[in-house]
Amino acid sequence: MAWTAVVAMRCADEHEHVPAIADAVRSLLAADQGVVLVSPGDAAGAATLAIGTTGAGRRAVPVIAHTLVDPADPAFAHPEEAFDPAPLGILEAEAIAALVGSGFPVVVSGHVPVVPCGDAYQPVRAVLDDAAAAQRLAGDLGALDLIF
Repeated sequence: MAWTAVVAMRCADEHEHVPAIADAVRSLLAADQGVVLVSPGDAAGAATLAIGTTGAGRRAVPVIAHTLVDPADPAFAHPEEAFDPAPLGILEAEAIAALVGSGFPVVVSGHVPVVPCGDAYQPVRAVLDDAAAAQRLAGDLGALDLIF
């Protein structure tokens, strides 16, 4: 099974494009492509339901992603402004790969920025670029295609 990451970028009405995106995901699934849809905000839940069940009887699985960022990233130097640290990795990438490898389409939302804290992670206040986070996830998964 080949990998494909599909990214729905934020638009004025996130729900407006859900049916077309769900159709594109179903087409890729029919072509035996593994699909990860990265969708912002509320549209992720709607997209998960719109994708429905695959031919193999697998329902789309929603996943909230935690995106590792460097606490020393220069973007944190001015906390009074919106800052955009570079995504270093997606903590759930291995689980997402296992789901897709088992035939489940995955809808990723959230991109909660986190930093290391001892043996764990803690969330931080930051704004993540959706395209950069999707690109990082595609790289972590070894995706063959990243479709915007």
